[in-house]
Amino acid sequence: MQSFDSIRRWARRFDEIVVGAIAQNISSSTADQAVVQRYMTTANERLAARSIWTNAVLTIPATILFFGIGTALFAYYHSHPGKLDPTITTDQVFPLFIAREMPIGFAGLIVAGVFAAAQSTVSTSMNSAATAVVTDFMRPLNVCRSETGYLTAARWCTFLIGVVGTLLGLVFVNPEIKSLFDTFLRVIGLFMGVLGGLFVLGALTRRANATGAMIGALVGATVMFCLWRFTQVNGFLYTATGITSCVVVGMISSLAFGRPRQDLTGLTVYTLGQASGVKQQSPAEHRG
Repeated sequence: MQSFDSIRRWARRFDEIVVGAIAQNISSSTADQAVVQRYMTTANERLAARSIWTNAVLTIPATILFFGIGTALFAYYHSHPGKLDPTITTDQVFPLFIAREMPIGFAGLIVAGVFAAAQSTVSTSMNSAATAVVTDFMRPLNVCRSETGYLTAARWCTFLIGVVGTLLGLVFVNPEIKSLFDTFLRVIGLFMGVLGGLFVLGALTRRANATGAMIGALVGATVMFCLWRFTQVNGFLYTATGITSCVVVGMISSLAFGRPRQDLTGLTVYTLGQASGVKQQSPAEHRG
C-alpha cells in the first residue's frame, strides 16, 4: 500500500512538472523579451520558427540533465547521510557537493561555468529590458533627438535595471527561503502566467477583444496573488494557472462585448493563411 501511494505521489509530481514546463515555455516564448528579441532579429518567419523549434528540442535534454543532477544528488546523500549537514537549505546541497566531493581543478571549472552562465543570463535580461523601454516607450514619444541619444538612454536603462535587480536580489537573501528555485517559479509565474494567457487568448481566438482581455488579465493577476498568499500550490503550476484563468475569463468577458473591429489578418492561427498573398516581412520589420 505504501509503495502504491509513493508511485501515485511521484506520478502526480511528474504531471505537475510536465504541465508547468509546457506553460512556462509558452509564456517565455511569447512574453519574455530576452527570448522574443532573439527570434525577432531573424531574416524571415521561417528562420524564426526554426529557432523556436530548435529551442524546444534542446529544452528536452537540458531538462533531463538538470533533474538528473538533482536525482543523482538525492541518491548520493541518501546513501551517505553523514556527509550532508541537515541544517543547510536545498540550494546549498549542490555547492556543498562541488566543494567537498569534486576534484579541485574540476570543481573550479564547474564554478566558473556557473558564474559565466549566470552572468550571461543576467546581462541578456538587462539588455533586452532596456531595449524594450527604448523601443516601445521612448521612441514613440520622440524622447531623444538622435540615435546617439537613444543609445545613451539604453545604457542608462541597463545600468538602472541592474541596480534595481541587485537590490531585489538582496530580498531573497533570507534564511527562511528553503529553495530559491521554488521561489523563482512562484515569482515568475505571478507575471508570466498572465502575459502568456494574453498571447494565447489573442492567438487562438477570434472573439477576444481588448476589454475582455483586460478583464481576463486582471482576474488572472488576482488568482495568481491568491495562490501566492493563501495556498500551498506547487510553484510549477503557477504559470499554467495564470494562463488558464486569463484565457477562460478573457474569452467569457469578450463574448459580452462583441467581436473586435480590428483586422485580424495574420494575427491568429485561424487567419494566418489569409496573409499568404501579402508580402512576407521579417519579424523585425513586422515589429517596427
